[in-house]
Amino acid sequence: MAVRRGAGIFVYDCAPIINNNTVVENVCTDGASGIGAGIYSNSGGSTSGVNNIVYFNQSTYMPQCAGNVDFSYSCCSEALSGIGNITADPLFVNLVGDDYNLQQNSPCIDTGDPNSPLDPDNTRADMGALYFDQGAVSPLAITLTPYNPPITIPASGGSFDFNVALDNADPSSQTFDAWIMAMLPNGSQFGPVLGPINLTLPSGVSINRDRTQAIPAGAPAGTYAYTGYVGDYPDDVWDSDSFPFEKLETGIGPMVPQWENTGDSFALWQTVTEVGIPTALSLSAHPNPFNPSTTISFQLPVAGFVKLEIFDVNGCDVGAVREPPRWYPPGIHEITFDGSHLPSGVYFARLTAGDFKQTQKLMLIK
Repeated sequence: MAVRRGAGIFVYDCAPIINNNTVVENVCTDGASGIGAGIYSNSGGSTSGVNNIVYFNQSTYMPQCAGNVDFSYSCCSEALSGIGNITADPLFVNLVGDDYNLQQNSPCIDTGDPNSPLDPDNTRADMGALYFDQGAVSPLAITLTPYNPPITIPASGGSFDFNVALDNADPSSQTFDAWIMAMLPNGSQFGPVLGPINLTLPSGVSINRDRTQAIPAGAPAGTYAYTGYVGDYPDDVWDSDSFPFEKLETGIGPMVPQWENTGDSFALWQTVTEVGIPTALSLSAHPNPFNPSTTISFQLPVAGFVKLEIFDVNGCDVGAVREPPRWYPPGIHEITFDGSHLPSGVYFARLTAGDFKQTQKLMLIK
């Protein structure tokens, strides 16, 4: 069972045994008294089990596990008293896309209860609801190697150098996307800070590129996970690798515009397509009028951070597009606006890209 952004697991005057669960991204909003967003056992209850992942939940007190929780061979960001437990980041494939499968280098693989039944791939039980199939080998490998670790960034901002290696061990040429995300200290994903870049690697080819990542003063303090991916952006991940870095304090300055990633070019392996780079930024929607959804398209002549908002005629954000500003490469991009929960009427899509803003009128007819 994978649970997110809800009540988590609440145990009331009973003693369930919970095995092979993933409990993530639940939020308790009960102000100063908020407790136990992940798993909460009241004074008359208790919870035990193995092979669970409890991570990235948020509340004022004991956000992961509160009350009498007795887990073994489980992963939790708070230290648990049972045997075989770990506190390391479980390394999910894509938190933003709600993909709680484990990455190939996850510490939760083969670390579950040794007395549990084997996973379907006949290996030791993994922690969490979704096992990693070790029989499915990626045709590509990505490796991120930081120079001069451990990496610490001061309050004023700074940068670090790293190497990204891509290896195609498959007997055939591979075309794929490569991109890098930064997981913020609060567990949310930021980026891509590099890519997605569409590449083609011939069989047996390995490449290494040295890159530099800038971190702005406004980035929040704490520990980050810097993760590279190969696959079909954004949700189909073939392989990934990551390393941590730390921002010592939050300084004064913007967080968004300064996450520059520079260094060795990938141009030699970039896939050649018939689609050219747009010469100007533009915004459109099709169909329009629409019922109940429309595709909002925008063209970027240069890479940059883009924010899309949807407003009604009173200027209120209707919450139809809940995305933070994201980094997009040059080209044509699309975002779906689903108005099925909204009444008929006029709405406005506002695109912000750097200093550029453009508004598109939308007509929802039911």
